Amino acid sequence: MRSTFLLTTVFLTVSFAAISQSVVIDSLNREYLAATSDTTKVKLLLDIATEYEFSDTSGLEVAKKAYRLSQKIDSEKIKTHAAAKLGLFYYQLGIDSGTFLLELAISKYDELSLGTSISDTYLNMSMIHQRKNDNDSAILLLEKSLAVAIENDYDFGVAEANYSLGLIHNIRGKNSSALKHGIQAKEFYEKDGKRKEVSQALNQIGIVYDYMGLYAEAVDHYIQAREIAIETRDTQGEILILNNLGVVYDNMNNPEAALNYYEEALEKSGIFENQEDEATLLNNISYIYLKNGDTLQAKRALWRALEIGYEANIPCFDFYPQEGLGSLYISQNQLDSASYYFNKALINGTECEDVGILTAVYKGLGELFEKRGDFNSALRSFNKSLELAQEADLNNDVKGTLLSLYNFHKSRGNTSAALRHLESYRVLSDSLQKTKNIEKANQLVAEYEFRKQVEEMRTEQLATEMALEEKIATQNRERMFILLALVLLFLLLLTLGRSYFMIQKQNKKLKWLNEEKNTLLGVVAHDLRNPLNMIKGLMQLIVGVKTISEEDDSDKYLHLIKISTQKMSDMIDKVLDISAIENMKVNLNMSKEDLTKLLTRSSENFELLAAKKDIKIEQAYDPNSACYSEVDSNYFEQVMDNLISNGIKFSNPGKKLTIDVKKEEGYQVVSVKDEGPGISEEEQKNLFNRFKTLAAKPTSHEQSVGLGLSIVKKFVTAMEGEIFCKSELGRGTTFFLKFKEA
Repeated sequence: MRSTFLLTTVFLTVSFAAISQSVVIDSLNREYLAATSDTTKVKLLLDIATEYEFSDTSGLEVAKKAYRLSQKIDSEKIKTHAAAKLGLFYYQLGIDSGTFLLELAISKYDELSLGTSISDTYLNMSMIHQRKNDNDSAILLLEKSLAVAIENDYDFGVAEANYSLGLIHNIRGKNSSALKHGIQAKEFYEKDGKRKEVSQALNQIGIVYDYMGLYAEAVDHYIQAREIAIETRDTQGEILILNNLGVVYDNMNNPEAALNYYEEALEKSGIFENQEDEATLLNNISYIYLKNGDTLQAKRALWRALEIGYEANIPCFDFYPQEGLGSLYISQNQLDSASYYFNKALINGTECEDVGILTAVYKGLGELFEKRGDFNSALRSFNKSLELAQEADLNNDVKGTLLSLYNFHKSRGNTSAALRHLESYRVLSDSLQKTKNIEKANQLVAEYEFRKQVEEMRTEQLATEMALEEKIATQNRERMFILLALVLLFLLLLTLGRSYFMIQKQNKKLKWLNEEKNTLLGVVAHDLRNPLNMIKGLMQLIVGVKTISEEDDSDKYLHLIKISTQKMSDMIDKVLDISAIENMKVNLNMSKEDLTKLLTRSSENFELLAAKKDIKIEQAYDPNSACYSEVDSNYFEQVMDNLISNGIKFSNPGKKLTIDVKKEEGYQVVSVKDEGPGISEEEQKNLFNRFKTLAAKPTSHEQSVGLGLSIVKKFVTAMEGEIFCKSELGRGTTFFLKFKEA
């Protein structure tokens, strides 16, 4: 599966511009209706036509109107502009008169010495060919545009033509040419003072470096591009850059950082409801899911990306999720489905001349043919993938295909060929994964984040200083007498001192609130694990019942799943309770409860988990003997879930877990005793502190974050109960809960 880059062009309409398009057109139409001069009307009509895509029939009608009206005025320049605009609309539709009008306009521009307009016309014509995937014609027109721009010292035109040429060469896999044009575009944008376009050129250069495996250089250019995008408030451009930072970190085998960038970009893209960005980001995120083995989430993301591509009619995009689905179905051994999507991606990728996707598709086809036993076709596909990747300097793809060829020849017993490809793979891997390359990339990002934080602090400090200076100046102007000035100064110092104290106090409170919030989220992460594990175990049993057992117990297990799911829902409701977070206390629903029933329910919930480890849960109390206390039943069950879960987690198979409740001097005392390794006296001092993990480790590699007993302590205390522990190393541990008898 191949991660997709988001490319930008300065002359293509982006989605957020489309959002404001109708507003701009309405404003121009109002100006047009108010205009009295035909010359002004033609200019406004041409501006309105520019707001439309060349394929838009509404824009065509406006261009026709501008052209007809231009024939009535005595301005060859405006007449030529109108002819060129109408010619572009006809040219997009493939109407012969479009070529005629454009040739006429170019000839007239030449007579009028308007070289910049000639360059722009060729540029717009090339854009139309790019949308039709006719890149050969687009390149010829861009080279004409570039030559005319250079001849007329038209810096912006030189930059535009170079930028577009860089895009096409990048798609075709000609990275050296793409890099050359990208650098030239950046230089001329800088010369012309186009900061936003400089950011786009830097982004394009970063993409080329990433394709070549030069990660530090790629990250360097992405960071520069992002800083300018933030400076120019180009949120759309920042979204593209964040996506591409995700791609480069994915290529550096850091999926966690990649996913962070993708999710930040996805969050920002929601501001503009940009379908192309959303589809691309979902496609890239699916790659992370697949790497993590989450095929269900990967499939959902790919299907959604493909669906958006169809709905929005995004050009040259569908083959990305199609190739992704092909790779996913191979991993699931669904070869017919994989073949279908690979062939769809191959057809679409060939039409769009995207060398990167063709490299990935041929590699996928090689794996497909190998699984089907068609080894000749597999070898041809692998070799084709390698050939395309090497020609285009797609070093990451070269590495992946070399590894596939090594495994292919190894499985076929062709030792010499296998070793040859393995050696090439190792050499290239060493080159791509050089420590300096990765370290430099990470260092650049760290430096950028540090600079950003310093700048934010500096801005805040400056704003504070300016506000304070203004306040002092205002107070100075209000001084009428020396005595009044002294009083005002005293009041000012008193106010500032009190404000400083209040700010410090508020900061401490906010810091504490943030820690409590993080703790509460940790509580959810910890407490949701038990019902989730229960659901997973029950689902496995349901599968076993349906396929092996003659007696169908699935209804019983589904009921237990329902209970576990409801428990998770209750936990989430409690976490989302705003007052619980703001007041740092749990919201109790205290009532008189029979603890024996609650204990029985909790122990039954863990029978399956205990059985998996061959641990017996023994109920030492009489289930028919009622033991009443005032508690919150939900929190009491969470406390018991933590204690029982820990008892199972830290006990070896074959042991016993004993649960009991007894009346003692006006109290109900609940005990949970395990036969685990025990807890030392030193460790018992930190037993109920947050994030304190003990020396004993779970016996079956279960996860432990050190939050459980701090949660238990918090809930028991909230219910006006007590909790304590008795333990000796090697003799197990007993936890006691003490509640007043009701």
